[in-house]
This record gives sequence, C-alpha cells and structure tokens, in this order.
Amino acid sequence: MFTQDLEEISSDTTTKPQHHENTTHHRQGSDSSATPQRPQYREEGNAATERQVAAVRGLIDNPKVYPDEKRQIHELLADGLTKAKSKELLDYYYGVSVLVDGEWTKMGNGQLDLRS
Repeated sequence: MFTQDLEEISSDTTTKPQHHENTTHHRQGSDSSATPQRPQYREEGNAATERQVAAVRGLIDNPKVYPDEKRQIHELLADGLTKAKSKELLDYYYGVSVLVDGEWTKMGNGQLDLRS
C-alpha cells in the first residue's frame, strides 16, 4: 500500500472541506462567532477510544511516517477519528492484529516494519 492508497482510504470514509471553503455557517439572528470551526465527521457512538487516538497521534512523531502521511493523519485527528478509521490506520502502519483468546495477536507486518 502506498501513500496514494492512504489518501484514497481517507477520501472514501470522510468528506473533507476544501481549503477555500468557509466551514462556519452563519444564520440570521444567531450569535455564532467569526472563528471558523472544523466540521466533525464522526458519530459519538463510533468515536475512537482514547487509546486508539493516542496510538494514531503517536504516528505523527514516528520518523518512518512520511511528512505527507503525517499531515493526513493530523487532519483526520482534527476532524474526529472513528473506531473504524483508527483501526484501519493502525493496521496499515503497525500490521493487522486480531483478538485471540482475549489477547491481541499481530498477524502481519505493517508499513513501519517494511520501511528502513
């Protein structure tokens, strides 16, 4: 899987606003501030756990993660990470893990294992 594949994965599961779009919606008579707010794309029941978010956030500091991938991860974190997207990212970078008899077992190599 290449960076391009990660971009496609990212675009398949979330809709990102374009950089030139104003994400603040003003309604007449409302007291909304002039500060643009990032839209949240996750549902509360599907929100990533704190451990998942911490693991994904750790990828940003990993020297084996390419700069463009770090930017994409940062955007995903800012938009609100789902459990499914977190698992997808962690499986991609660290390798697929499955729960066997109450313990997580790594079943293959991830991108970080393959990069020198």
